[in-house]
Amino acid sequence: MFGRSKSRTGASRSPMKSSSRSSSRDENTAPTARPQLSPQKRASLKDIYYEEHKLTDDEIKKRHERLGYDPLDKLIQSERIALNEKKSAWTSKRDRVGKTQKQLEEMHKKEYRDRVRTLLREHIETMAELGIVFHHTFRKDRLGFQILIARYGEEGREYIHVEETMPHSEVWPGPLKPTDELIAVNGKVIMEPSQDRFKDLQKAILRCPRPLKLTFIHGERRDEAFAEQEERRAMRGEDKVVRTSVLDARAACLAAARAAAAAAANCETPA
Repeated sequence: MFGRSKSRTGASRSPMKSSSRSSSRDENTAPTARPQLSPQKRASLKDIYYEEHKLTDDEIKKRHERLGYDPLDKLIQSERIALNEKKSAWTSKRDRVGKTQKQLEEMHKKEYRDRVRTLLREHIETMAELGIVFHHTFRKDRLGFQILIARYGEEGREYIHVEETMPHSEVWPGPLKPTDELIAVNGKVIMEPSQDRFKDLQKAILRCPRPLKLTFIHGERRDEAFAEQEERRAMRGEDKVVRTSVLDARAACLAAARAAAAAAANCETPA
């Protein structure tokens, strides 16, 4: 016990020794001021990847046509690979710090989700700098657009794809258009949607109380897709008109035939 108390006493003297060494410095010398470090802006996906390929803003908007998988796809792919590599630690009962298999699995999956969420938010910020992110607060129960699960390539990320917009929608004919991506609901980023969870996501969106704030990113061929959608809609309308006219003509022919048959029957009736 006493030996330990001495060691603490000795440790408490160390600042005195350092002060004696500092006293050898000239008293008239002004203390050196520490340089003030200006806060550095964190590099965005645009700074790191798009600048490397020297892409213009218009080319970034068509990034998949130019790069194949875009930076977000590649980074999420690397995070998946890293998570799969960590799974080897889950097979042992305990690791060096004593965490169980279940604890390790939960810890690594949480790290993965946090990292993907951060990447998605950086992606939204990068696209917002280009002016291709928009928010809309829906007040009607009927949203007026259809969504589905889509994927960029065979190994790219899955996302919520706007398939069609309806004339009764608050955002028709714009700003929402086909091929746009639904990226957030009430400010919460949609994390890696899948076919298994898609129906639950649809129900959650429909059941959310209004007003409902949705965030979208422009699709890469949205204008062409909108024109194609409206052309199909016009053709369906023309087909409906044609079908209606054909049915009306058929009904008129049947009515005329019945009238002719009735007239002929009257003529054959004896006086």
